[in-house]
Amino acid sequence: MAATPGDGQVTLDWSEPGLNGSGAIDFYTVSYVDDAGVTQTIEIDAPTTTATITGLTNGNSYEFTVTATNVNEFTSTPATITAIPLGAPDAIDDLTATPGDKQVTLNWSEPGLNNSGAIDFYTITYVDDEGPKTLIVNESITTVTIANLTNGNSYDFPVTVVFVVGGAPCAPVRVIVSTRAPDESRTSIV
Repeated sequence: MAATPGDGQVTLDWSEPGLNGSGAIDFYTVSYVDDAGVTQTIEIDAPTTTATITGLTNGNSYEFTVTATNVNEFTSTPATITAIPLGAPDAIDDLTATPGDKQVTLNWSEPGLNNSGAIDFYTITYVDDEGPKTLIVNESITTVTIANLTNGNSYDFPVTVVFVVGGAPCAPVRVIVSTRAPDESRTSIV
């Protein structure tokens, strides 16, 4: 059985158990204890082997149990898994760029996590004279200087947050910088 956490939800996936001549699976029962301490039970008709449990509190741990019941009303041994739903993180809202002579310095603050899990790393993608580049930046670093740029050219630097657990990275935040000689630098934030 596998559990995929999401924002206020967990998706469970399991495989049909061996039948051992006992008869076809009729339905599955998913149960868990909610935040009020009440056991919740959901029946899923076979052959479906997935369920998305919504209305969960981000950051709280939940134990999910799945059993199979066949057409002869025999119930399987329960399979159990624990998962923690993760919230949607805030976007990076303070990305700045300081252009310099053949370089640009990008600076941002760690976004609000909202129980979305730990940040694994940031990615910065851009295209320079040599082609596409991707920088992987350690989660503890929020200032990066990118050198070897051509003065007078505009560059697009999307910064994306990637999390240790819980799915896809956040939407990138972009800044476009035109590098110039030190006394002519200009910045435009998009």
